[in-house]
Amino acid sequence: MLEALGRGDRIKIGTFADKPLSEVVCINCGQCINRCPTGALRANDPTDEVWAAIDDPRKHVVIQTAPSPRAAIGECFGLPPGTAVTFQLNTALRRCGFDKVFDTNFAADLTIVEEGAELLVRLKQALADGQPSPLPQFTSCSPGWVKFLEHFYPESLPHLSTAKSPQQMFGALLKTWYCQVNGLDPADVVTVALMATAATTCSTPPTRHGGSTSNKTTRQTGPADGEGRGVSVRMAGVPIAKENGPPPPPPGPPRPLWRRTMGVAV
Repeated sequence: MLEALGRGDRIKIGTFADKPLSEVVCINCGQCINRCPTGALRANDPTDEVWAAIDDPRKHVVIQTAPSPRAAIGECFGLPPGTAVTFQLNTALRRCGFDKVFDTNFAADLTIVEEGAELLVRLKQALADGQPSPLPQFTSCSPGWVKFLEHFYPESLPHLSTAKSPQQMFGALLKTWYCQVNGLDPADVVTVALMATAATTCSTPPTRHGGSTSNKTTRQTGPADGEGRGVSVRMAGVPIAKENGPPPPPPGPPRPLWRRTMGVAV
């Protein structure tokens, strides 16, 4: 996707035909940012937006954390690579001012239920009803994987599950069911997602949402329903935690709501 453009003293690194990243074949994996030898590439940093929401007394700000950041973010604070800081991360985020901290594992379990139910429907259509059905069924959990198919194997798109990613499912629940049981106005609830990859954050533009666990028309890469503002570990998670004080804080217990998860989708 990136290549040397120009000649001589005018050579530079850019995309095909020097087009914007959004217009070239890119699955938003973020590895070009990690591997850029000159540090010329950087991701959009939503740190200021997150702080502005936390500092706004009218907003109820919640965050969900994916499994990977718990084992990756500790390294940014001098801990050995792979050190699990699950509870320390919960405490740090609460100290930053988030009203609630949730685990994306719960929505990963919902993904299994949604995709499993859809697979049963497809199998019934193919085996019992004798109707054409796109089999095998592919998971739609990863926005990077979905975008890869869109670019390189568009003929396989019908095989994708119509379920949203766990991050988007959780955002939909936070903006609907969570608001209902807690008497909150969805417009006043700001949902943040601490994710591990740039592709996941690219699938969550900060727009209003529809509140569904299915994304039949746009899948993961179109104009999504805006269930949450996605941030990655290195883009915003670390700056937010470091700005709040010296880590790591003492471990804290998880929130009682949606505490139990199977984790089989991780």
